Amino acid sequence: MIVLVLVGIAMIGCGGPWQQRTDDIDAARRTVADMQSLGIAMEAYAVDNNFYPKLDVRDVPASVLKSRIEPTYMKKVPETDRWGHPLYVRGNADGTVYVISSYGADGVKDAYTPQGATTDVSADIVYTQAQFVQWPAWVRVR
Repeated sequence: MIVLVLVGIAMIGCGGPWQQRTDDIDAARRTVADMQSLGIAMEAYAVDNNFYPKLDVRDVPASVLKSRIEPTYMKKVPETDRWGHPLYVRGNADGTVYVISSYGADGVKDAYTPQGATTDVSADIVYTQAQFVQWPAWVRVR
């Protein structure tokens, strides 16, 4: 009986890191879906206006899109990723490009953003021109 109790306590202690990893994977999947939905709304905006919303070249909170995207192209613009950190957008004055970014689980912008799939949950997730250029490896993207 004592052995079973000790094994149970040991298993509970080991669940912490696994649970955090599972939570991060779930947050990444949901963030990818939110970013893709916002990207689809940006593309629809461009179809109607012949340009994407004109944005600053620096990252600004996605909330700046609310007046241009809601409710015509999207019911509600996602303002945060699923870790609770702000989603960011950037573009240019001509409206020819847009980039949507999540700074990942740690909420810190990467100094260098490599391209493609990554297994680092703290890595940025980046979506531009209707495709992901950096994403979590365990999330299937189109």
